[in-house]
Amino acid sequence: MPRDEGFKEVRRGLRILRKRADAGQREFADRMLAICELMREFRPVDLGTIENGAWEIISRELVPALADIEAGSRIKNIKGIDDRIWVESLKNRLQNLILKGDVLTGQLEENSREYHIVRREIAEIKRATAILDEMSGEAILERLEGYLKDGCIPVNDPEKEFKEVLDVNPMDYTALINLLSFFEQRERDEELIEIGTQIASYYPEDLVARAKLIDALIRVSDYDKALELAKDGIKLSMDHDPSDRRAWNRYVSREDFDNFIWRVNRLRELESSHGEDLDPEVYELLKTTLRGSPAIEDVPEALSTIEDDLAKRAMIYGMRHVDPRIVGLFAGKIVECGEKMVPYLKDEIITDGSLNKRNRVIAFDCLSKMKGVEAAYNLLLELLESDDEDLASTAGLGLGFFGDKRAKERLLEKREQMSGEYRLRLDLAVSLLEEGSGT
Repeated sequence: MPRDEGFKEVRRGLRILRKRADAGQREFADRMLAICELMREFRPVDLGTIENGAWEIISRELVPALADIEAGSRIKNIKGIDDRIWVESLKNRLQNLILKGDVLTGQLEENSREYHIVRREIAEIKRATAILDEMSGEAILERLEGYLKDGCIPVNDPEKEFKEVLDVNPMDYTALINLLSFFEQRERDEELIEIGTQIASYYPEDLVARAKLIDALIRVSDYDKALELAKDGIKLSMDHDPSDRRAWNRYVSREDFDNFIWRVNRLRELESSHGEDLDPEVYELLKTTLRGSPAIEDVPEALSTIEDDLAKRAMIYGMRHVDPRIVGLFAGKIVECGEKMVPYLKDEIITDGSLNKRNRVIAFDCLSKMKGVEAAYNLLLELLESDDEDLASTAGLGLGFFGDKRAKERLLEKREQMSGEYRLRLDLAVSLLEEGSGT
């Protein structure tokens, strides 16, 4: 939205200018009126760069700058788009904002969050001023129109542009998160760790960033730091306020942090033994699985070809990663392997995974996708008889997704023994069997 300051007067002045005979003046008036309309519908996309902030400021201050002209020399005297009158008026407003910002930073506690926010805005205003100096009036309007239509200026050099923000505001959340993702995508762990550590310090409630940091620390074998962050993550996860919707997309469950701790402890045991009494190939694949190095993408396939008990268990371990892509790689291969993986899934559900519902759910999901595998069906039926209602009802839901109608009668009987959430799960299981084709 344009600033209200003088908006009506500006539009009136532009309409008067449009009626003048000079083609250049009419073009200027038409372009400015069109920009005013774009401003009404404008919804910025916060990419977190100085460049985007500069154009947001230009769009915000343009109408007030034109209002200043209308109140003085009058808009009708502007000769055309490249007449520097309107550009200089806009620059004057920006210079005044810089002066006010300098005064404000002098009043704020240095290195406070507010201090850095003001410094960031001053940097954006200075960049906006430089844009006005560098570009012609036509180029400014053309770029401004594109910005207002797209909601942003594309980020051409993410690392450079986000670091520019952090130079003036090291606590800028958007820039930190974007840099974290940038380094993650490029597998630059050392830099990811540097940025992730800052996020964990400034914004400990961001559990997704914390999880990415822990993963990177495990990859570089900094186990002590990974454990410290994971243990703190458990507490932060348990203190999470479910009613705070803003935090949901940055939430990671305590079970995921439990898995981080388990992975670190298992890696330490494995490395201290130097793989004694283990097949060398399995040893390396197991380390890669637990560590989560880039080579992990090839691990599920390699493990599935080895007829070794530890290789099969390693496939289960792969599902304990927090990254859903990695979990999917291992889970997909487990389902593909079918019957020979059923005993290991049972162990994960009943033994290793008994205190970790997240692992249990993933294991059940694998069983439910093993369509036509009798061993998987029988295990789900067996677990349906558990005295643990959570375990039994989850098994029942797995039977519903498995789709074998032979289970319907037993599901109905078991449903009558349950109440609340557990009964609802079995209601859904029965519905799935009734709606599906079944066998």
